[in-house]
Amino acid sequence: MLTGTVAPRLQSILGGVAITRRLVGVFGLTCAAASLVAATYLREPLLAVGAIAAASFFNDITLPGSWTSCMDIGDKYVGTVSGTMNMMGNLGGFVSPIVLGYIVGHTGNWNLTFYVTAGLYVLGAVCWWLLDPVTPLEKQVTD
Repeated sequence: MLTGTVAPRLQSILGGVAITRRLVGVFGLTCAAASLVAATYLREPLLAVGAIAAASFFNDITLPGSWTSCMDIGDKYVGTVSGTMNMMGNLGGFVSPIVLGYIVGHTGNWNLTFYVTAGLYVLGAVCWWLLDPVTPLEKQVTD
């Protein structure tokens, strides 16, 4: 609800949907990364849990832009684009506990799992910045 309330105001200030979606995506994923890194420095358990919850919050503010981008770039193939996005997210959800478990098993360092996840959030932020979130794929291929 927060993103749905703020995004139209940002669009009028920034001058467009594409830049607004990019900035919200970059902001959300960068803040999620920072929250996870912050959690590794906090010694008070409730504060660490709060930082992890903040990471989840910041990740989730990117979702409205993600789904509406699927509609815009997918055009008549919106089901394929949104299904592919959803499938890749589920693949990450399947692979990450295996990889992170492997990291902890071999290093004994839980903080490293937070740093790896934060790095992936930063990579996602870079992808958001480079993405054209409004032009239909068919038009991008033919231009």
